[in-house]
Amino acid sequence: MHRFFCDNKQNNSFLLDKDLLHHIKVARLENDDFLINYQNQFYKCKLNKETLCADIIEQVNIDNEYQKDLVLAAPIIKPERFEWMIEKATELGVKKIIPMLSQFCNHKYAQNNFSDKKMQRYKAKILSAAEQSFRNVIPEITSVQKFTNIIDFYVEKGYKLYIAHELVSTDNTLDNIETDSVVLIGPEGGFSQSEIDYVASKNYDQIKIISLGKTILRAETAAIKMLSKIKEK
Repeated sequence: MHRFFCDNKQNNSFLLDKDLLHHIKVARLENDDFLINYQNQFYKCKLNKETLCADIIEQVNIDNEYQKDLVLAAPIIKPERFEWMIEKATELGVKKIIPMLSQFCNHKYAQNNFSDKKMQRYKAKILSAAEQSFRNVIPEITSVQKFTNIIDFYVEKGYKLYIAHELVSTDNTLDNIETDSVVLIGPEGGFSQSEIDYVASKNYDQIKIISLGKTILRAETAAIKMLSKIKEK
């Protein structure tokens, strides 16, 4: 069954904006039931052809969310690869995506690929992926943040941090995930030695550097592999 997000509910109906109404018509749902997600709850609806609203048939109890808060600190890479990564991360259950600026990132991408127009495009990709994967919530995408700031902020909040790094022992594996977590993925070239030294100097018990195996993965592949490992726990 098709599902959509809508934030405009009045009484027993949803008011559909022109884009959402267009999606419903393109999917040829004029005579079929579909689901609307409103404030993290699903409602079975049918299009009212007179009012062009979605009339509620019943509330449906569905909860497909990962029970812990899962954040992806996503490397700033080529735009088309970044888009693919955030789509798949949404499907895998992240609740927040932070474009992360680290030393080996292409700073030109950081300057040019996070304008208001680009951010609207990323949000549209996330929304589409959230609808496709039956998410209860739409993940948030933040402004660009520095690697060190992300480390300090989430340690202070009590999160567990997992840093994917190619130059560590393959015996260093994920724990059982029992707390809110942040996954940090480096760009091409991974994290610099000074960044790894920064983490080591803090001596934070909440940070673990993880190997993803002997092969060198693309950044977006590493992100998906890391998130998949966490979801298996």
